[in-house]
Parts: sequence; C-alpha cells; structure tokens
Amino acid sequence: RNFNPKAPIYYRYAYCGNYMKLVWWFWYGWQKPCMGVSGKHDDDWEHITINFKKSENVWVQDSVTWFQHSGWYTRRNTAQHPDVYIGKNAHGSYDNWCDGKGAAWQQDYCAGGCGYWDDFRNNKDHGWMPDNIKSLSYVTDSLGSRADAARNRKYFDTADKNKCKGGNWRCVAGSCGCWRNDHTFPAGTCSGGGYFGGGCFPHGCFQGQGCFPGESEVTLQSGEVRSMKNLKIGDIIQTLEDGVEGKLISTPVIGFLDKRIYGETSYLVLKLMDKRSISISVRHSIFIAGEGDQLKSVLAKDVNIGDDLFIPGEQMKVKSKVLDITMETKIGAYVPLTASGTLIVDGVLVSCYTNTDHWVAHIALAPLRWFPTLLLDNELSQEKEGIRTIPRIIRDLGNKLGMVTMIDKQSNLIRDNSFVVDSCTTTF
Repeated sequence: RNFNPKAPIYYRYAYCGNYMKLVWWFWYGWQKPCMGVSGKHDDDWEHITINFKKSENVWVQDSVTWFQHSGWYTRRNTAQHPDVYIGKNAHGSYDNWCDGKGAAWQQDYCAGGCGYWDDFRNNKDHGWMPDNIKSLSYVTDSLGSRADAARNRKYFDTADKNKCKGGNWRCVAGSCGCWRNDHTFPAGTCSGGGYFGGGCFPHGCFQGQGCFPGESEVTLQSGEVRSMKNLKIGDIIQTLEDGVEGKLISTPVIGFLDKRIYGETSYLVLKLMDKRSISISVRHSIFIAGEGDQLKSVLAKDVNIGDDLFIPGEQMKVKSKVLDITMETKIGAYVPLTASGTLIVDGVLVSCYTNTDHWVAHIALAPLRWFPTLLLDNELSQEKEGIRTIPRIIRDLGNKLGMVTMIDKQSNLIRDNSFVVDSCTTTF
C-alpha cells in the first residue's frame, strides 16, 4: 500500500521501579500472503520499546527492543530517535535494513523474501518523523480483539521481555529473535493481578502507598470544594446513594482510618471521558458499572480502560468511561471514613475502604461508624498521622481469616525491591 505520512503511531509507557519502557505501536491495515501462498490477513499491530533507566533522577536511554512475528531482541542504542526498519511483508520491526543483496556467508545477509530475517526492508531514508502521535488508550477496534491485545500487553512480567525471545540462530521460520540480541535491559520483573490483562501492573511494577493524596478534592454539602488535606471530622460532604438511581446525598466525615501528611506516594491516575481524573491508591476500593449498572466493587488496580465509573449527574448517577491510566507521585495519603461508607473524590464515587470488597468491609467496620469517637477519632486525634488502632486490629484479623487481599511482604510479587506493598492497608 502507498506510504501515508499522516498515519498515526501510538504510544504506551510502563514503569518498574527505576526502569521505564516507552512503547511505540504501529498499525498496518493489510498483510499480503508470503510468496503468494499463505499468511494474509487484515490489520497488524507491531511495536518496539525504548528502554530507560533512572540515573541521578534523570531518565537515560539504555537500549531498544525490536519485536517481529513471535520473537524479539534487544540491542544497545543511544540514538535519541532510533531508525526503525519495517518488514515489507510481515511488518516486523528491525534495527537494520535488508535489500536481498550480498553474500549468504555475511552475517547481515538476507534473501529479501519473507522469512524471519529475510523480509525486505527498504534502506531509503524518508526523513520522516511522526507528526500524528496518539495514546494507545484512545484506539477503538471494530474488527475484534487486536487493539485490546495491544492495550493489554505486559512489559515486565517475564525476564525475557528485557532481553529476547526465540532461537539464537539465523532461522527462516518460527521464532528466532535471540540471534541478533546483544544486550539485556537490567530491569526486574513483576507479576500478579491487575490492569493490562492480569500480570504486571500497567505501567510495570508499581511502588505505592496511601489512598488519596492531599490535593484530592471533595465537595461539601454547601457546594464548597475542599482538599483532602483540609478535611475535618464533622464536614458534611457529597456522595451518591446506593441503588440504581444513585441520587446525590450528603454524608458526614466521622474520622480517618489512616493519615500521612508529608510522605510521597505513587498513585494511579484514572482519566475519564468527561475530562475529569481521580488519583487513587492501587488497593483502594472503587465502583465500576456492573450488570444493570449496579455498583460493582473492585480494587483500583483492577480497573481497566473502557470500564465505566460513576459520577454525579443532575438528578442521578451517570457513567463516565476510563480512557487512560497513568501513575504519578503525589504528597500525602488520606483515608477518610464517612457514615455512608462512600464519598465522591475528584468527582468520582469511591469507597472508604481498601484491600477487599466494599460491602464486606462496610459490614466488618460497622462498629467504627456506630461509635466513631470511641473507636476511631476525635477532634484531637484526627490530626495525628498513622493507622488507627482498631482498623489495624480488624485488618490483621481479616488477613488471618483470608478475607483480606492485603499483600504480605513475603509475597512473590516483591521482586528486586521493585514492588512495595500498598501501605493503605488500614482497613479491609
């Protein structure tokens, strides 16, 4: 097909401790049959990753991983804008070109056919820099699951993602990516449930504490907007009524399950279709639209692009779709408890609880809501930092009974110090 300089390319990035992968995805509308025989199909997604490591708080490019067919390889590459050579037939991404010339005994020789290393790759310099760049999260796919498969790709879940996959010989068919590999990106691995198809967390391993940062906002009954760090016991704030209609109601703040004023914490930032966004810890409970638009409680780490969250409408709750999920470091960690067990933070309905289903925690922590000044907080203690005593006891008991999904520090999710347990484990 004719080259289209306006064709978009798409990006996605992934973090794992002090390592980052900037992923560039390319879409191709058609793959013709190899040698006129087989392999034709509609649309292909192919990609490369540019690998960075943090040095003195600056991201430094380490290498590039090139993906083609079912294999890939990694090579040191310090060029700020690495050249990508695309296979004419199968659209694999390579670091070198192939014109079918040369001698078979030469290391970089290729036949110019459609084998793994022989796919013709033009060496002509188009001088093209992409000027139509979009986030992969905005892609919709009417043809099936190919775009979803690209969005749900995991980048740090296995060690070979930092090196290569396939045989280390110059094969023609099959997977033989390791033949050209010359480097291992020194990032760790992580695994476990969560966004990006279950396995590594979207943006790689994550380091997180807290529940809501101090800059997060709630709305008082009067309509005044107040930051989380300035929230006090007795403030009457907005939330949504449980049920299909989900009318806007008010609920009092009765205490804090945990409060950390000064520390830095990594938060998910869920960006919604209506332009609002919410910062929330990975293990805090939030509501997505379930069957019949009922509230379905999930941990924030299990929210996926395309899920519907609940926001207040004029008369009843309405939905807003998640378009993108990123991670940012913010100051403070606050876990307010309301009489209703819910609140609206940054314009989105959330639970007051963490680490388990909202309704399980709501029942287990009922005594705190019945007797908050005795079991939780008062005017003086609300200013103190740290986990409150009774929530800690209930949490630990729930953990022993297997009712809490709190991550233990001996968990196999901790790899090379790249995963830190969410300290917002003050409640279920």
